[in-house]
Amino acid sequence: MKRLYNTVTQTFLPSYPRDDDAEIVGLDSTLQVYQVIEIPQPDIATNQYLTRTEVPDHEAKTLTLGWQVNENPTQPVVVSFRSLAFALLEAGLYQQVKSAALVTPEGEIWWSTAQSTTVHRDHPFVIALGAAIGQTPQQLDAIFNTAIQLSDNL
Repeated sequence: MKRLYNTVTQTFLPSYPRDDDAEIVGLDSTLQVYQVIEIPQPDIATNQYLTRTEVPDHEAKTLTLGWQVNENPTQPVVVSFRSLAFALLEAGLYQQVKSAALVTPEGEIWWSTAQSTTVHRDHPFVIALGAAIGQTPQQLDAIFNTAIQLSDNL
């Protein structure tokens, strides 16, 4: 397979004008013929997606059509307050978190209203509360993962 490169616009034409890839007689001097190298599509995980890449080598007159593997954006972790409360209890942190939350009027409102809703792992109050009780992001992730597992059994 071949593609034509326009040296004036510095872009590739969408297709080669001949089906047989033979040389074109009388080609405009602003166009150069590039050999296309096709990289097979790789296997990817369910949390990934592919984007097409085109990498020209102007010295070798080749155009490599390849793939870039991208990670899907992570979905926010959301659990019921009930599941989170049981996960905190299991970790021995329930009373500590509750006490830290009730220190301010905002925290008291958040704590009392969260009981009937869901809790987002990336919520600023959750992050601040975790830091206030000395939990690392990894420890908070572990608590939320426990809450996810517990939600299946509650």
